[in-house]
Amino acid sequence: MGTILVFCGLPGSGKSTKAEEFKRFYGESVEVVSTDAIREEVFGDIHTQEHNTEVFNIAYKRIKEFSETKEVVIFDATNTTMKSRKRIFNCGIDRKKHEIVCVVFNTPFRECIIRDSKRSKYVGKKVIEKFYNSFQIPFREEGWDRIIYGGNIIVDGIRDFFLEMIGFDQKTKWHTLSLDEHCKKVCSNLKEEETYNRIVNKEKQGFSMIVAAYLHDYGKLFTQTFSEDGQAHYYNHANVGTYELFSKGLIDLDVLFYINYHMLPFNWNSEKTINKYNNIFGVEKTSNLLLLNECDRKGK
Repeated sequence: MGTILVFCGLPGSGKSTKAEEFKRFYGESVEVVSTDAIREEVFGDIHTQEHNTEVFNIAYKRIKEFSETKEVVIFDATNTTMKSRKRIFNCGIDRKKHEIVCVVFNTPFRECIIRDSKRSKYVGKKVIEKFYNSFQIPFREEGWDRIIYGGNIIVDGIRDFFLEMIGFDQKTKWHTLSLDEHCKKVCSNLKEEETYNRIVNKEKQGFSMIVAAYLHDYGKLFTQTFSEDGQAHYYNHANVGTYELFSKGLIDLDVLFYINYHMLPFNWNSEKTINKYNNIFGVEKTSNLLLLNECDRKGK
């Protein structure tokens, strides 16, 4: 069976280096399809974003073609959002003959900036920050046969992450509690017997839900900004928090999923919308997100 390795990571996270290592070690059995290489080959500039549609059309065509002759095809691109990863499943790869594997790189954001600054063809901090702010953790229901890690796997304690939030003043009319008190309250709400028993597949998802409740707003530590009226805002805190925790060694995909998408249900105002996400995330994860959101609303 052949393998398609779809790399997912910020610029500067080490994707191209890892692809080159694979190529050197396994030789002719591996082919690398790089969007940066296509940009330079076709348009003479790896930084051009004006022809993204054409670049990715070429990339997916090459992946399909190489999948028929190579044992391993590596897709070297950022692929940091659910939408950007979706097309790999619709480009004609024979799923009976190939497994499609997501390789996620969790190199710390600031390390990516440092690495990028040392490259001759750098993208710059603003570009890396854009991917950081929009990062979405891959999850099984996207269609992957496997999800593996291509970066750091150094597991820090959950308690250490929580300690960072102690005493953090949220400075917003939406919350009267400090960040740590709010997260503890949300977790306490979830642990109430009647509520906990509503977790779908609680034998497998219960622990992940509790950890996610404790850490769901961790990203606020990195995203606090203020409007003219002095109110704090935390734009993209769910995405940023997910990446920060992931880059520091929290590698439970279910925990990261619930943190990454915990804000979505605030905008789920109809059964039609909920059914839409049932189809995207699966009923289990969608139902659990709604439950986490319910506990979040009660934890002001």
